[in-house]
Amino acid sequence: MEQYETLDPDRVVLIWVTSGIEDFFLSFRMTEKIGYSRYDPFINSMGLEKVCKGYLLANKRSEYEGLGDTQAKKKVNKLAKSMGHKIATLVEEISKNIGLNKAQSLLDKKYSGFTGSDLLKAIRAAYIECRYPLAPNPFYKRFPLAVLRGFYEDPVYSSGLHQFVYEFCRLILSDLKSRFGIRIPKSWLNEKISGDEGQRFENLFFGSRKQDFISDN
Repeated sequence: MEQYETLDPDRVVLIWVTSGIEDFFLSFRMTEKIGYSRYDPFINSMGLEKVCKGYLLANKRSEYEGLGDTQAKKKVNKLAKSMGHKIATLVEEISKNIGLNKAQSLLDKKYSGFTGSDLLKAIRAAYIECRYPLAPNPFYKRFPLAVLRGFYEDPVYSSGLHQFVYEFCRLILSDLKSRFGIRIPKSWLNEKISGDEGQRFENLFFGSRKQDFISDN
């Protein structure tokens, strides 16, 4: 018989959240080594999806807490799949828990000339367009330049996209800490995101609040 071991809900959340942060770091490393890549928005969209789902799984912990390890994993996967892949839907659900005003302030804020709402739509477009490079109506055509006919701004490949993603993730991390006492283990950070490259990424991702989000273990 399988030994009855429960799956710690905090561990579930951290697995999802840290997997998303690893995606962000991968995108950052690619940019550092080969310059901006058309895959960066896709990788960032995957990272944001994982962090969002990690947060929502924290709020749904009563549905798998206390279950045996295998049963809990099946339940967690079922819950995560039921959330779908639309980032805007995940953000809307998260906003109800974090506070509509807090989330809306980021959606209204400008990042490299684009609002968070624009970039949220761009993230969805990136998820599709990075897999279908000959999209007949690419997202950037919604943003023509007024002074140069035939030229466009492109939020999908703007620096604003990862700026918005990182700040929204900091909002999530802040709520995970205050409501559940969940923080990123220092041991994980030292193992997965290290060296000068890791330090530069941490400065961008955590901003000035790194100590708030990192535990001592």
